[in-house]
Amino acid sequence: MSGVTGAKRPCRAALRARRGCGRVGVGFALAVWVGLAGCSPKTPTAGAPGAGGGAPAGAGARGGGRPAPVLVAEVMQKNMPRQVLTFGTGEAYATVAIKSLVGGQILRCHIVPGQAVQKDDLLYTIDARPFAATLKQLEAALARNRILAADALRQFEMAKDLRQKGIAAEDETRKAQAVSEALQAALLADQANIEKARLDVEYCTLRAPLSGRTGDLLVREGSVVKANDLAMVEIAQTMPLYVVFSVPQVYLPDVRKGLAAGSLAVAVSPRDADAPIAGGELTFIDNTVDVETGTIRLKATFPNQDERLWPGQFVSVVLTLAKEEPGIVIPAQAVQNGQAGTFVFVVRPDQTVEMRPLTVGRTQGDEAIISAGLSAGETVVTDGQVRLVPGAKVEVASREGKPAAAKADAGAAAASEAADAPKAAAASEAADAPKAADAAPEALNPKAPRP
Repeated sequence: MSGVTGAKRPCRAALRARRGCGRVGVGFALAVWVGLAGCSPKTPTAGAPGAGGGAPAGAGARGGGRPAPVLVAEVMQKNMPRQVLTFGTGEAYATVAIKSLVGGQILRCHIVPGQAVQKDDLLYTIDARPFAATLKQLEAALARNRILAADALRQFEMAKDLRQKGIAAEDETRKAQAVSEALQAALLADQANIEKARLDVEYCTLRAPLSGRTGDLLVREGSVVKANDLAMVEIAQTMPLYVVFSVPQVYLPDVRKGLAAGSLAVAVSPRDADAPIAGGELTFIDNTVDVETGTIRLKATFPNQDERLWPGQFVSVVLTLAKEEPGIVIPAQAVQNGQAGTFVFVVRPDQTVEMRPLTVGRTQGDEAIISAGLSAGETVVTDGQVRLVPGAKVEVASREGKPAAAKADAGAAAASEAADAPKAAAASEAADAPKAADAAPEALNPKAPRP
C-alpha cells in the first residue's frame, strides 16, 4: 500500500505544475491581446463629438457633420380676419308632416321616397266619391229651401198687405214673417254645408305645401286613413337650409355688434373637405345662453341651390367676426414651446439656424398670427426642429410637405445606420475576445491540458 501511495504523489505534483503553467500561459496571452487592442485605432461611438450620424444634427453641423434636413416656410404678411372655428349640423329650413284632413281610401300615390317636389305638386289622391255624393245632397237641399223661402216671402208680403187693409190679424202677419226669415237662415246654413262638402272633396287631393324633399312614404296605395290621424309623409325644405352651431359666450358681444353693423359671413365644409363648400350669413341668435355649456346657439342661412348640404349633416363652421389689419403669419407647426416660452428656428442666409423667441397673438386653424419676434420675408423651420440646436447647419429639403418629409426620413434612416455601425463593430470584437482567450493557452503550450 505504501509503495502504491508513494507512486501516485509524484503524478499529482506533475499535474499541479502543468496546471500552473497553463494558467500563466492564459494570463500572458490575455495581456498580449489587451495590448494589441490598445494599440488599434479607436472607433468613435454614437453620440460622440466625432461620430457620424449618431450625434444630433446641430452638433454634427458645428463639428463638420452632415447638415440636418428640414422643412421651411416663409414668414408672410397678410390680412387675417378674426374667425371662430366650431362645428355644427344642417337643419331643414322647414319641415312639414303631411296628414289627411278627411278619412278614406288612398286611390293613388303620386310620389316616391326621397323625391324632390315643388309647391302644389300632387302627392296623394283619396277616394272622393262619398264626399261628392254628400255635396250633391246638400245642393239639392239648398234648391228646395230656396223655393220654400221664396214662397214664405210671398206669403209674408200678402199677409202684410191684408193687415194694412184691416182684413188679416197682426198675429198672422208676424207668423208669416217668422217663416220667411227662418227659411232665409236655412238657405245660409245650406250654403255653408255646401262649402264644407266642397272642401272635403278638395281635401281628397293632397298637394305639397312647400318645395323640398320627401322622406319615406308611411302610407301606400290602398291604405285607409283617418282624418288628422298619422303622418303620411314628411317634406323637408333644403333650399335654403339652416346650419345650427354654438360658440362660447365670450364671443356674444362681437356677434351682436357684427349683426348690428350688417351681417356676419359663415362658411361651412364637411369634415372630409379641404376647403369650404358653401357660404351663408348669420341670421339667428338664441335668446338664452346655455348655462351648462356656457355657449350661445346660432343659426346661419345658406342658399344651398346645389344641395351639397343636407339636414342633419355634421359640418365644420367658420364664423368671421371682423376683418383685421395685415399681420405676420407663419404655419402654426413652426412654433415651439420651451422653458423660456415660445420660439421658432429662423434660417439665416448661411444656412444656419437661430432660436428666436416670439409672441403669438392667436392661432387660427393651421396658422399662427405673430405679435412680435418676426418680420415678413424671413424663413422659419416647420419640420425637423427636434434635430436642431442654435447655430446648427441645415439643408432645406423642400418647401413642399410630402417630398421634404420623405427626404428628411431618408436622411434620418441613413444617420441611424451610420450610428449603429460602430456599435456593431465593437460588439463583434467583444464577442471574439473569449475565443482568443481560449486559444491563447494552446498556442503557448500545445501539450498543456485544458482546464
